[in-house]
Amino acid sequence: LKWMLRADHITPVVFEPLSSEATVIRQTLDRIPGAQVVEKALANTSGPQKLYITAGSYCSSLREPNFEILQNYSVARVFNVVSMQEVECVRYDELFRASAVPSPDVIKIDVQGLEYEVLLGFGHLLESCLAIELET
Repeated sequence: LKWMLRADHITPVVFEPLSSEATVIRQTLDRIPGAQVVEKALANTSGPQKLYITAGSYCSSLREPNFEILQNYSVARVFNVVSMQEVECVRYDELFRASAVPSPDVIKIDVQGLEYEVLLGFGHLLESCLAIELET
């Protein structure tokens, strides 16, 4: 939400591998010129991977939830896997080389445990990035 307050100063590129979620995001970003929603997941390797879809959709991840640890927390139930879906993953730097996305000035990542791998997928583009926000 805080990035929406800066909508007139940014051109967001959002990655969402689930079509239904991507549609909702597109509706939200509709009013921002140049906003892009890419229906893929970011990773350090391109190709298909298994997405664990959880009871709380915001907890879905390419990583399987670790219930040995989660059982100690009251939020464990939102991490229950309700389905799995194969999704297409891509490295950001590959999309950049194909001129499909711009060089990032700021990166915000919320990927439930895959942050490091996503950052690797930016390659040398990280060198010119001004800021990185990781949500865990």
